[in-house]
Amino acid sequence: MKAASRFLLLAIAGAASSASAQQVVLFDEHWVHESSTRDSHYNVPLYGETPADFTSPIDYASGTLHLYMEILDKPTDEPTHMVFCWGTTPTYSCAGQSPRFDDEGRVEWSTDVQRFWRPGGQSLDFSQGLRGSMSAIVKDTMNGKPTADNVGEERAARYFPLEIRMVATLVAPGAAYEAPMPFGAVEPEPDAGVGEFDAGPPNAGVLDAGTDAASEAGVDAGEADARVAGEVDARIPSHDAGIVDAGMSAVPEVPERGTLEGSCAASPNGPVSSLALLLFLGCRRSRRRES
Repeated sequence: MKAASRFLLLAIAGAASSASAQQVVLFDEHWVHESSTRDSHYNVPLYGETPADFTSPIDYASGTLHLYMEILDKPTDEPTHMVFCWGTTPTYSCAGQSPRFDDEGRVEWSTDVQRFWRPGGQSLDFSQGLRGSMSAIVKDTMNGKPTADNVGEERAARYFPLEIRMVATLVAPGAAYEAPMPFGAVEPEPDAGVGEFDAGPPNAGVLDAGTDAASEAGVDAGEADARVAGEVDARIPSHDAGIVDAGMSAVPEVPERGTLEGSCAASPNGPVSSLALLLFLGCRRSRRRES
């Protein structure tokens, strides 16, 4: 059973590792886009995890870029779009525009890498990976960039300040996309009880064997526990009841008590049988003298 459990855990871990190897997070940023942000571009240097070659050993160039965005604070209901661009060779290229958003909330979209827009439709050499930086660009519904340097402070105030969390995940062809956790969410800790060497809680398994056997026989688990408890109670003298070692796998038999006769007692079994015999003989001798 342990071997099967270990195999299952290794299989799950292997599958998770394989899935992780098929996608890479290129951009995961939280920022406030201001009206003073130059040309509405929020620029970020390339992350260290960015592949140097998008064609090998994993063909990300034939994959998909998934974009996940949380609008955390927005000043008005002015319709807005977001565009994500990166530096490629020989020129930059951009994913498709986001769906329109008017208020706080989550926005998601994706673009196949080969369908990225690029100036003049130029061919891109993805074997060179990315270069320069990545940019998140806020736009209006006319594809304009509504920061103050382009539209003035009054118009820009309809769009900014805009608080955003945005994640760009590059996924290999055929691989499943793993969406990021929401902003501020805490990733759950691994279950401390999982593992090959987990001994379980103290005294575990005392009554489990009986319950498991009953379950296999079709007996309700609660009824099985009651039966086991009843068997334990039947074996314990009433004046000793309530003091049971939960770690005992079986309750030892308790010798039956002897019959009281006057002030002398004899027990047919037990470690004090020799002493009981001497007491018995002493009682008989005393009675003979009295008669």
